[in-house]
Amino acid sequence: MSSRHFPRLEIAYSSLYLALLIPGIVFVVWYEYAYRVGDSAAETAYAILVGVGYVGVADAAITVGVIEGGIAIMVLARIWLERREQISFEQGVEQGIEQGRGQGRENTQRKWEAWNNRRLLAIEEGREFDEPPPRLDDE
Repeated sequence: MSSRHFPRLEIAYSSLYLALLIPGIVFVVWYEYAYRVGDSAAETAYAILVGVGYVGVADAAITVGVIEGGIAIMVLARIWLERREQISFEQGVEQGIEQGRGQGRENTQRKWEAWNNRRLLAIEEGREFDEPPPRLDDE
């Protein structure tokens, strides 16, 4: 990911890295001065530089892991939500189709019953009934 597309990502990396790096450096300096009292100034300075290097590398790994891991979690959550939305949509479509079929069956039944009632009424009254039966294709 580039910061060109996500300008706040650069700020997040920098902020997290510094938030981990500064306490790490403070710890390394404190440790060298508190527990390695017998070393010369050059040895202490070298140990501090090496320790700060380790802290920097570890902080970079942690920062990348946390930021990229967070991004991965958000991407996976979005994919999951989109799938749930698609499943819900498909279920809604299926439910709508079933309701439509049920209403269609009811309408067809009503048309046939009305036609049959008119036919029976014509027979009862002795009239000729020449009305064609309802069409199934709803024309």
